[in-house]
Amino acid sequence: MRKLLLLFTISLMSFILKAKEATVKIKVLNAGDQKVIIKHPIDAAWFPVAVDEQSLGADSTVTYKFPVNKTSWLRINGYFFIIEPGITNILFDYGKKDALSYTDRNMDGIILFSKRDNQFYQYKARDYYKNDSSAVNLLKRIKENKEAELKAYADLLSAKKISLHFYEEMQNFLNIDAAIMEAAIPMLVLAKTKKLNADLDAMWANAYKKHPLTNLRDTFHPDFYMHADYYVYTYLQYYLNLKKGITLNIKNESDYLKAKYHGFETAFKGKMREYLMVSFLWNEMMQDKFQPVLLELFNDFKKQYPKSNFSSHLQSNAKQIEDFNKKKNEDLNQKQKIIADYGRINSFAQLLNQFGDKTVFIDVWATWCGPCKAEFKYSKDLEQFLNAKGIEMLFISTDKDEVDEQWKTMIKYYNLEGWHIRANKALLQDLMDKFWDGKGYAIPRYILVSGGKVINANTLKPSDKEQLYSQLTTELKK
Repeated sequence: MRKLLLLFTISLMSFILKAKEATVKIKVLNAGDQKVIIKHPIDAAWFPVAVDEQSLGADSTVTYKFPVNKTSWLRINGYFFIIEPGITNILFDYGKKDALSYTDRNMDGIILFSKRDNQFYQYKARDYYKNDSSAVNLLKRIKENKEAELKAYADLLSAKKISLHFYEEMQNFLNIDAAIMEAAIPMLVLAKTKKLNADLDAMWANAYKKHPLTNLRDTFHPDFYMHADYYVYTYLQYYLNLKKGITLNIKNESDYLKAKYHGFETAFKGKMREYLMVSFLWNEMMQDKFQPVLLELFNDFKKQYPKSNFSSHLQSNAKQIEDFNKKKNEDLNQKQKIIADYGRINSFAQLLNQFGDKTVFIDVWATWCGPCKAEFKYSKDLEQFLNAKGIEMLFISTDKDEVDEQWKTMIKYYNLEGWHIRANKALLQDLMDKFWDGKGYAIPRYILVSGGKVINANTLKPSDKEQLYSQLTTELKK
């Protein structure tokens, strides 16, 4: 009888756990479009590409249901929410300055969280170290800042404005936030000085001991993946070997990518291992460098995790890599023209001589530049405008010699019709002197030239479409 009662109790508990569900009712007023964008976890881990796009109903509402045990993060129309089982009502009003107008659960906590400093964590770490280089004092300040931020949530909990589960989630978030900071400071010092004193060495090691990278809840921190990435490659593979006098045998980019992938593979276990391996693949694929080795590694991942719920989110990226590499053996078409002897062009003036009195729209880009490549989807519309106005198109790549093949393949893959040049060191320096501060450059950059003279040194970008076309038309009338 006791065995039957025990089995019944276990079954009932299992049913209760499985039966928990969150229902989020979202109402949107004065919406610019009729969509609600919901980013959600996969298998209790935060994966940025997991997005549901819901259309508003006739009453301007969306109802979103998903299973949850205690709490789960969602990002709805750009706002982070910590959702608990049961019904949560949310109101957005885009006629107001702050679009989030109301939620009936943990509103004060959500607003407080939305206002926290979202400065890139490595900049924060740099500022910590600038103010005090003592490991003891750094740890003290990080702890004090964490406790001060947590106190604001403790006050809300005492006032019954947030739930205990919400408070516990914020407590965990701030714990991993502090651990990330404790690991980042020594890492940045090492990058700059190539060595660490004993205190910073211990601080780095203890950051991982105090807060091991084993809790999937930590993946909701926006800097968690980078934290794990630096742990695997910079700390485990580079720094610990450096202390032993061992140099990594990394000969090329493929070796580097394989080393990082297998680093995640060996350093972690269970669901965290699966999550970090696929997160590595996604982070590399999304840069659109189209390395064939990523297909090899992705196929390995799918063999290891044939039922992974993450894999489907990488399929389109994998297809793009396949399509890109098919382009390598194709010829440039007649409208994709590379300037003859481009390696001998050493100045911007010399380059403009190639075009005489013509008007030229210039796109300065590189194969490694994500924002540059994001603009290429607007190339066709821009091309139609330029052709109608008799304006030549010139693409200047800032890539190095070793990626010459990659540069030419990208021209074909993105179908970049117009003139092309890959700047040598002298031309790149001349461009930096003319359009930046001489010490570096920021791309993409768009320049309008006519008759050998710069008309506008920093025009709008192709994605601005009609605004750009109007700007160019106005400039040429002056």
